[in-house]
Amino acid sequence: MGLLIALSAITDGPAIAGFLRLVGYPVACAAIVRWVPIVRDRRADWLVAHELGMAAICIGWALVPRWSGVAVNGTWGLIALGWWAAAPIGRRSVNRSG
Repeated sequence: MGLLIALSAITDGPAIAGFLRLVGYPVACAAIVRWVPIVRDRRADWLVAHELGMAAICIGWALVPRWSGVAVNGTWGLIALGWWAAAPIGRRSVNRSG
């Protein structure tokens, strides 16, 4: 899904802008698909990957410039970071059938 989004606008702006979006969208979308476990289990590695992907997307759109893309993706990046930071630390499920 993320790759399709990036490819649909690959020629918008300079080549580096397309490259940043081509890398950023799949990384960010992979994290979004796993978002609830990332927040629940406090997966900092996935959070960092997501935020770097979102930053790449925002920079890629800023270089076009397409400010609506920067605003939408930047807003989600901030919301996601706040959500992760504000969520209580969850408990991992325990397999009691053993």
